[in-house]
Amino acid sequence: MRLSKNEKALIESGAKAAKLSTAGFLAHAGLAAARDLTRITDVAAAIADNRAILSELFAARRALTQGGNLLNQSAKALNSGGQSPRLDDDIDLMLATRTRVDAAIELFIAAIEGRSPQGQPHPARDQFGEAA
Repeated sequence: MRLSKNEKALIESGAKAAKLSTAGFLAHAGLAAARDLTRITDVAAAIADNRAILSELFAARRALTQGGNLLNQSAKALNSGGQSPRLDDDIDLMLATRTRVDAAIELFIAAIEGRSPQGQPHPARDQFGEAA
């Protein structure tokens, strides 16, 4: 995305006020604007309301990346004739992370649609020390 210095500063200021990363602020602002073009001025309030859900989505994405790296290391070891004693654990971690992502997406969609989610995830810690 190309921005002038003033536009970039305005976006960064909004992200800081909403206590989000610039990418998170832009993602949420874009979704909110697309959802209801008549209430663009309410974007900051919508971001504040859904900050926890967005944080979980970004944390789950990080966990997927980390788990994917572990699986790649196991695959590399197996492909080179070695062993991967953690392969079952790595697969279990990725399956649990997929469930975590699905739950976070359900929360986010429910928040956007203004309804209660079908099943709230129970807080837990994954291998990476992040709330699941």
